[in-house]
Amino acid sequence: LEIEQKLDLRKYVPEGFGTGDAIVVKDGVLNLNDLKYGRGVKVSAVENKQLMIYGLGCIEKYSWAYEFHTIRFHIYQPRLNNISVWSITVEELLKWAEEELIPKAKMAFEGAGEAVPGEHCRFCKVKAECRAFSEFALQYACEDYTDPALLSIEEIAEILPKLKIIEMFTKAVHDFAYARLLSGEK
Repeated sequence: LEIEQKLDLRKYVPEGFGTGDAIVVKDGVLNLNDLKYGRGVKVSAVENKQLMIYGLGCIEKYSWAYEFHTIRFHIYQPRLNNISVWSITVEELLKWAEEELIPKAKMAFEGAGEAVPGEHCRFCKVKAECRAFSEFALQYACEDYTDPALLSIEEIAEILPKLKIIEMFTKAVHDFAYARLLSGEK
């Protein structure tokens, strides 16, 4: 059992590193546990890209001493009463890394590739400055509705999830600008 272990991810993601909250290593199955303390967003371990990348770091860190064929990912969110578990074979994880992760990480590091904005942007450090996220959020704010007098219940139902994106964007821009002002920038 190892707690708060730094994981070197540079083989897969340029300049990448992470911290495994709790890692249980033994022959056969490696268990990687992640504590999510927040109350806002329920997180699933199923095909969780962050955990999959950390799993690759675990392969690099522990495969010299242990023969494990499976990595089991656990997410614990005590404030949401959420426990999620998912497993993948080492072979499948390495295949995903070679076919998807490494090429996409390289492109992203070089500033190439396509930005895919969405609700996942809530965790991004540069969402306030991101042109793709700005355009994505503002397209919702600028939608035209056919009847200007009243929205139908269907239109309201369609708008509600979009408001989260608009609110996330406006808060990010506001917080970014406020922090710059406090640092003396005009």
